[in-house]
Amino acid sequence: MYHDWKNYPNFDRRVQKIFISNAYCGRKLNLFFFVILFFAAFVYVISPMYLQWKQMALCDKMRILVFKSKFSFDFQTSPNYEILYLFQTVVCLYLCLTIFASDSFLVIIVLHLISQLEIIVNNIRHWDYKNVNCRLKVMEFGECNCFKCIIEHHVQLRRNLKIIQDSFNIIMFLQFTSNAFILCVQGYIIVKATYAGNLFGLLSYMSYIFFSTFNVFMYCKLGEHIIEKSTSISREVGEIPWYNMNVKCRRLLIIIIQRSNKPFELKAGHYFIMSLATYKSIIITAFTYASCLLALSEK
Repeated sequence: MYHDWKNYPNFDRRVQKIFISNAYCGRKLNLFFFVILFFAAFVYVISPMYLQWKQMALCDKMRILVFKSKFSFDFQTSPNYEILYLFQTVVCLYLCLTIFASDSFLVIIVLHLISQLEIIVNNIRHWDYKNVNCRLKVMEFGECNCFKCIIEHHVQLRRNLKIIQDSFNIIMFLQFTSNAFILCVQGYIIVKATYAGNLFGLLSYMSYIFFSTFNVFMYCKLGEHIIEKSTSISREVGEIPWYNMNVKCRRLLIIIIQRSNKPFELKAGHYFIMSLATYKSIIITAFTYASCLLALSEK
């Protein structure tokens, strides 16, 4: 990725436009993710203050921390309570920064991989089948659109995807499964808070579920984008006038069609395929479990 952006001025205008459009998309996506993540963290941190103020109105002086815990000392007295509250707030912000750093970096490298897939499609679309000789001497991938370079570029991208999978496999699996579990539970809690008339609790729960929903959607949308761009290679090859080519070029077409028939897939834990179909099934399952919990609690 560093090498591609270093040689960005040497690419043609079409390739530059592909890089810039995906870079802008990644920046906007990370900015929106940052806003909703820290808004949810802010609501979570100030929730104990609101509950404590509400309990003081009921003559209950019980102090509440950000994270409920048990201690071997009395944390209700000052300055123990203030120190613990500040420490837990810092820990919460640190966790948010960790989540944002890992997810934003994943978004950047996945969008860069998508850019490379779009470059392959662009090279196939503008391929000069009358000239089968490779013009790549000291140039990089993406500048020569001969089929030899296209196939090598495609093989390299599949290797890069495997590196991304191996590097972010555990992080994606934990994020994906935890957010899916939060969606199942928070839906039930939101309904209970609505019945109880707890407006502030409803706001905090809605911020949690919105963040979890967006996080799962972001993973699934990126995975769907990868599948779409990788399968578009075979469709683009099918639009080439192969009937005007010689036998050697037709054989090259068969090779790249066979390689592109297996789409690129972004997986969490080598099990969950990130796609919009997976996102749909998670949302349906989450609201089904919420309905079951609500029905069981009313009995």
